[in-house]
Amino acid sequence: MHVNPIQSVEIATEEQMQQFGLKLAANLQIGDLIILEGSLGAGKTRLAQSIGKGLLVKNQITSPTFVIAKNYLGRTPFIHADAYRLLDSPTGGLQDLDLDTENSVTVVEWGKNFAKQLNDQYLLISISIIDELRRELKVSSVGERWKSFNL
Repeated sequence: MHVNPIQSVEIATEEQMQQFGLKLAANLQIGDLIILEGSLGAGKTRLAQSIGKGLLVKNQITSPTFVIAKNYLGRTPFIHADAYRLLDSPTGGLQDLDLDTENSVTVVEWGKNFAKQLNDQYLLISISIIDELRRELKVSSVGERWKSFNL
């Protein structure tokens, strides 16, 4: 699959990160897959929390690092997964978790290596740390669903 760059956004505050996530969530529909990439502490979980908030998830969204995936209810079902512990796994991936991604909005941290197992169309957001507060978000798409997408 070809990765198509969409846009690059500089985020200067946590509030701007939340606004980005809320705006993104307003454009999501059941079956959508969002892949979040970036180093530890870049803001992947914070962005996933903001997306969940935008999807009207009432429960507190916490990092799924140790359980790998958590399911929530909002205006759509919402799956928040963290594939970090699977990166070095020789045997398994996210497909082994029986995630209902076709009937949910799914956000996967560290999921670039597993995206094609879940959906052949997805939005990839790479988060780079500029300094203590500022981040650069590079948004790219794979597949027809995201071809004309723009925030």
